[in-house]
Amino acid sequence: MAEYKYLFTPIKLGPITLKNRIVCAGHTNGFVDPVTFLPNETTRCYYEERARGGASLIVLPLSSVDETADYYPLAAFALWTDDVIPGLRKVTDAIHKYDCKVIGGPGHSGVHSMCNVTLDDVSRDASQLPTVEQPHQISKELSKEEIVEIQDKFAAASVRLVKAGVDGIEVLFGHGKLVWNFASTITNKRTDEYGGSLENRCRFLMEVIDKIRQAIGRDIPFGIRLQAFAMEPGGITVDDAAEMARMFEATGQLDYIGLVQSTYRSIHIEGSPYYANFEPGWAGEYSRKIKAAVKLPVSVSSKINDPGLADRMIADGQCDYVYLCRAMIADPHFARKAMEGRDEDIRPCIYCNQGCNGRVVNRGMYNGLRCTVNPMAGEEARWGSWMFEKAPQRKKVLVVGAGPAGLQCAMTAAERGHDVVVYDRDNETGGQIRLIKRLPNQTMPQTFVDYLDRQLQKLGVKVNLGVELTNQNLDEVLAREKPDVAVIATGARPAKDGTAGALCEPIPGWERDNVYTYEDVILGKARLGNKILIVDDFSDRVSPGVAELLAGQGKKVEIITGRSCIMEPNLSAWFDAPFMLAKLDELGVKITPYTWIKQITERGATCFYTPSGREFDVEADNIIMVTTKYSNTELYDEFKQRGIECHLIGDAKAPRWILNATHDGYKLAREI
Repeated sequence: MAEYKYLFTPIKLGPITLKNRIVCAGHTNGFVDPVTFLPNETTRCYYEERARGGASLIVLPLSSVDETADYYPLAAFALWTDDVIPGLRKVTDAIHKYDCKVIGGPGHSGVHSMCNVTLDDVSRDASQLPTVEQPHQISKELSKEEIVEIQDKFAAASVRLVKAGVDGIEVLFGHGKLVWNFASTITNKRTDEYGGSLENRCRFLMEVIDKIRQAIGRDIPFGIRLQAFAMEPGGITVDDAAEMARMFEATGQLDYIGLVQSTYRSIHIEGSPYYANFEPGWAGEYSRKIKAAVKLPVSVSSKINDPGLADRMIADGQCDYVYLCRAMIADPHFARKAMEGRDEDIRPCIYCNQGCNGRVVNRGMYNGLRCTVNPMAGEEARWGSWMFEKAPQRKKVLVVGAGPAGLQCAMTAAERGHDVVVYDRDNETGGQIRLIKRLPNQTMPQTFVDYLDRQLQKLGVKVNLGVELTNQNLDEVLAREKPDVAVIATGARPAKDGTAGALCEPIPGWERDNVYTYEDVILGKARLGNKILIVDDFSDRVSPGVAELLAGQGKKVEIITGRSCIMEPNLSAWFDAPFMLAKLDELGVKITPYTWIKQITERGATCFYTPSGREFDVEADNIIMVTTKYSNTELYDEFKQRGIECHLIGDAKAPRWILNATHDGYKLAREI
């Protein structure tokens, strides 16, 4: 059992005491009504799960103080109206049941406000600025009267939060929101008392702090989350941030300082994906400098995925306590498991950003955050741990396929008391992850497979590897296992024929010997020449990964896609784009958008520019297809013919992401 010197000791934040040093950081999740911006049952259950899991403090997401600053879901609750109080009271009451504190975060999106939704208002900021995400939307520079108006709204919103039962207030001073944009020389071009010197640029927040403290009194803890550095040319440095921290501490109004990293221009740093290969706890060296500059408690968040790491960061003087974001999404019981000495049972975040950031940034497209490795995330209203029950009748469950869908289903079914056995034709578990981990800088997903393997071993589930079930041996296996239920999680096979979303037809010439699938290449089954043409319709990590793999071997690689970019719509939202594009550029990989193949030829391919139809030839020794997949459903039909209750999950049901596979597996296991 691991022993922690600091992690489970109390710490005071002004007038309150936290039972341990593990905090669920404020984060965007989309769990709010998109019209009224009021919390709902999903909100309550999501936070209750994390309080139940042992966190000492939950910080609610940044929420707008101004009804004109609509940036759903990146600014959550409607703190501009008293209507928010009853719903938030239900959330805070649920959190308090578990000796967990809760802090609210009043904020303002500034230039990032989505005023094009209603057209009635304009975004307002420190100066007239374009946004990164919407360069056509240019803000209005705040007048002094408007500055006072917004500062007063911060104070009024803080009072509403206190009435709703929060234990403290936290203002985000970073991430390119309004408050930060006053401080940054990149975004503040003012020439009055709110611009110029560091003192002037911090004046807006200084006045906000004064007004909030006057409104809430001294009995409520009050802190800021300060941007430790901007990670952009000309931005705030860590030395600047240390000076700011000293200035704010000197006001005597604050009880703690938390730290964040990056703005909208560098958000891929803060939310770095696994491909970026950042070291866990990487921001600790920056937080150390700020902690050394002040006496207030200092927290940091930076890919902290291990309780041992968190304890070492505290011991090493990098922080006093830690904020966990993605790690707390992946396993809300992180703190409780660590306290019980069950580190190996913590579900590991793989930093794929698919279920979290990838979903919530698409306004109106998805109903909030989910998680690739934690199918319960965002589903707590129906799958909360307090509702987990053993199955009313123990059944024998035969799972065919040891990918994420099959392993998750087997684990949950066994936890519910079923007798589970797993078969897979490969000699290792993991399904598509066994391919992904062979690509450069893409080993992190394997940690999820390792976790599932450990849990199945603990649960006594037998996993039979290297055994392919076919029509020839199926009856023998059925006679031996005698299953009540069969689960087919046999995945899908990549299409060599080039069928894609644009045409839904095979590419003429796909039968040629020089055409391979990405799976052939990754597994070393392809005999490749020097000139490689990758045909991409996925816009995910596969094509860039294969291109990097082959270009790293000295091959000349070109990727074509029918879309505007191989990074859209997925890899930009997952934050991979800056890192992957930089690497592909370094390796000389050519990327050709708005292009598809008309005919595969002996010398390569005849391609066409999709907007105009203009044709041109591309010389290539080999064509690699990263296009559609076909579900492997043959065994499903065999089981059905034998009258056995049978279910399809994961890619065998329909090829999608790992996120969908684990969801399928968990859902079915809760229903068996």
